Amino acid sequence: MRALLIALLTLAAPMAQAVTINELTAGEFSDDFSTPTDWTGATTITGSSNGAEDFEYFVINALPTGTTQIDFTLENNNVGGGNALIRLSSTPFTLAHYDWTITELDAANNGARELYGNFWAPSETYTFTVPTGFTGPLYGFFRYYNTSGTAQMTINLNGIAVSAVPLPPGFAVLLAALGALGLTRRARPA
Repeated sequence: MRALLIALLTLAAPMAQAVTINELTAGEFSDDFSTPTDWTGATTITGSSNGAEDFEYFVINALPTGTTQIDFTLENNNVGGGNALIRLSSTPFTLAHYDWTITELDAANNGARELYGNFWAPSETYTFTVPTGFTGPLYGFFRYYNTSGTAQMTINLNGIAVSAVPLPPGFAVLLAALGALGLTRRARPA
């Protein structure tokens, strides 16, 4: 009986909620490799460039359970457009963006990690497939360059449960009945 009750309560527990970090409300993301912005716990991150070359150094100490991919999107609606480069590592950066001592992830996929957006093709996305068993930490940067105007980035951690599971209406009644049954069973004289 107790094991059944524990199993039912476990099923009733809500799953992880989506957490968004926005540079406009959270404050300027770090442009210094030695003090990356901590995005641990976030499922969506949004930020924007300063209209020129700009870096967003970050760390995710532990990926949310079940994360299978991370999508990096550059959006730029300006006629002149803008570029972005993403570098990811399982080790901290020890130098600026030209640091070749890091343990770079997806290093062979450089073309996919270079994004471009302009008035005619305003967004492009790079999808990083999380290696099996990798949970973090994940270090990286999103570098804006050749940007004429403000460009935006959006980063989504996907493959995770981000909404509560709705319970059927009779589920609460079933839990209450099982609890009452357990109490009456305990109260019976020996």
